[in-house]
Amino acid sequence: MKTQSLFLVAALIAPLAAQSGPGASTSTDYGVLAGDGASTTLDSEAVNTAIGRGLSVRAAIGAANTRPGAVAGTLVAPAGVGRPGMPGAGRGLRVQEHGAIETTDPNATLSCGTSASAPGAATPTQGAHSVAMHFAVAANTGGNVLIAWEARESTGASIAGSVDVDGDGTADWTGTGAANDRQSVPVTAGAQGITITITTNGSASVTGAGRAAYQAALSVVFVPSPAGLSCTWTSFGPQCVGSLAGADAAHPRGIALTLDVRGATPSTHGFLVVGTQAASPSPLPGNLCNLLVDRQRSHFAGGFRTDANGDATLQLVVPARAFTIDMQALSFDRAQQAIGSTNGLNLVCR
Repeated sequence: MKTQSLFLVAALIAPLAAQSGPGASTSTDYGVLAGDGASTTLDSEAVNTAIGRGLSVRAAIGAANTRPGAVAGTLVAPAGVGRPGMPGAGRGLRVQEHGAIETTDPNATLSCGTSASAPGAATPTQGAHSVAMHFAVAANTGGNVLIAWEARESTGASIAGSVDVDGDGTADWTGTGAANDRQSVPVTAGAQGITITITTNGSASVTGAGRAAYQAALSVVFVPSPAGLSCTWTSFGPQCVGSLAGADAAHPRGIALTLDVRGATPSTHGFLVVGTQAASPSPLPGNLCNLLVDRQRSHFAGGFRTDANGDATLQLVVPARAFTIDMQALSFDRAQQAIGSTNGLNLVCR
């Protein structure tokens, strides 16, 4: 049995209101530092500083008018998946960290990294810093937190990240410079909505001539699950060559539809037609079967190939919104120079 992934024509379904982005701010003093053993340079933003369109801190140390011997920086910017206003879209933040040291001085003692020291601190220290996002969604709203982590660290450097998706102070995901990662973590809103905290911790140090570096990018996006939708499947019309049945399930990008073609023309190509049920069926080439979907109000949603039993499974993802649609699967019979058709299938999601 073959399984193919298709995407339903978006124009068949009406628009949905845009999902607003999160309220985001630093949840610790948020800085980076660089030091040479005698002095330390710190660039920091105070706790509760709004992220807005982005936040950037950078610190460097080295001889005047030369390339810095040690430099560290953090950039926080909005991130998202999908188009705003479309179901399955999500909003969040992307945190980028980098730190590097390079020197040929055998007497050097250089360091750099992230810091949670307050702006203007007399003795800043290296440590993890955090930002938090708050989504003002209704209690019991479900969804998934999509996490993407890309990181590298050399000898003498380290980088780590963690994400607390439910605001309980305990990390639900952690990552290090040893490996990249992709995760989808389910979450349910409490009475105050959803609060997600992103923590990163980078450091590098060199004693004597040498080099060390770290870098990472951590994207964290909340995608709400479809809410309040129920889908009903109803078969219509005769099945001529094979049958068509469907099922639905929640998906991070909307609603996942599974369509099962059974007993169609074996080992051949076919395609799915979606649109509106025809008032009168139209004959298909070969005069064996009828097209049950209106020729003037239909679209091809994608192709598939049947196995030796004439079976295929099609997987589609559609936006999570109310809609009504009719569909039918067609398969080619090259020997008979004809097109076979399944029964029609009506899907209503409300």
